[in-house]
Amino acid sequence: GNLEGANLNGANLRGSDLNGANLKGANLSGANLLDADILWIQHNNKTKMCKTTMPDGTINTDCP
Repeated sequence: GNLEGANLNGANLRGSDLNGANLKGANLSGANLLDADILWIQHNNKTKMCKTTMPDGTINTDCP
């Protein structure tokens, strides 16, 4: 899907199939991606993933 520039701040995307999704410039800060399929997602340096729960359960601490 095309989620370019979407505000997904704090969204619960647990178990979602985001394989191949366009997340360029999207805000995923604080989102829950636990068990989500993010294989081959499209992103860039404007995609925000601060304090995002990644599919493996780790918390992304790469915050600006």
